[in-house]
Parts: sequence; C-alpha cells; structure tokens
Amino acid sequence: MLNLARATFAGKVVRNPESMATKNGTSFVRLFIETVSTYNGQEQKSYYEVTAWGDKQRDVISSVSEGMQIVAECYINSRTFQRQDGSRGLSTEFRLASFSTDAEPYEPQPQILDGFNTGKPIEITSEDLPF
Repeated sequence: MLNLARATFAGKVVRNPESMATKNGTSFVRLFIETVSTYNGQEQKSYYEVTAWGDKQRDVISSVSEGMQIVAECYINSRTFQRQDGSRGLSTEFRLASFSTDAEPYEPQPQILDGFNTGKPIEITSEDLPF
C-alpha cells in the first residue's frame, strides 16, 4: 500500500536560494516561499522553507531567484528528535519534488494511485478522525 504526503505551494520566492550542507557534508538548498490567502476578508501571509536535494538543488540555484513566482510540489517528511535539554521536538521538512517558475508553465505531476483509490470522492465525518 502506498503512503505519501505531498503539498503544493504557489507563491513568491522571498529571498535567493541558499546553498547549505548537513553535518556530514551532504549539500542541499533552502528556498523560502510566501503564500497569501484571505480569511474573513483579512489577507494572511504564510512562509514555508523548502529544501532541494540532489539534482533539484542545481535546478533551483540556476533558475530561481528572489521575487519570482513559483509553484513547488513537495514531499512532506516529519520526524521527532531529542533536544539538548532532553525534551522532544518535531521537525517537518518540505522536500522539493518539482517546481515551475513564472518563466515556465505549471504542469502538475501525475498522481500516483494505489489499488484502493478509484478517483471517486469519499465522505469523512468527524467520527472518522482520530482527534
């Protein structure tokens, strides 16, 4: 059975991508995206950090800059960790799967369907949710 968490962000790049490296030397790129939505007539801005690894980091560095409009499709990965003070923390990573900028048309990637997904909507009530 396929388990997959994805998010799509459509917004503006708020600063130039930053090349970084993990403690063990693996390189990656950080990208910051601002999205704007309206709730009860009020404009709300949200900011997301997206990471690009492998070949994607080269693509981001060569074609993305501050102020560009971007659509970024990301995989979501959450993990828990232990802080230095012994408390537990939660980290959520948005790992870049694909992107398009205002310089190119957006074409979403095909959805991966498992054997249980018929493409028909399902009804979920609050009783179905674990919280």
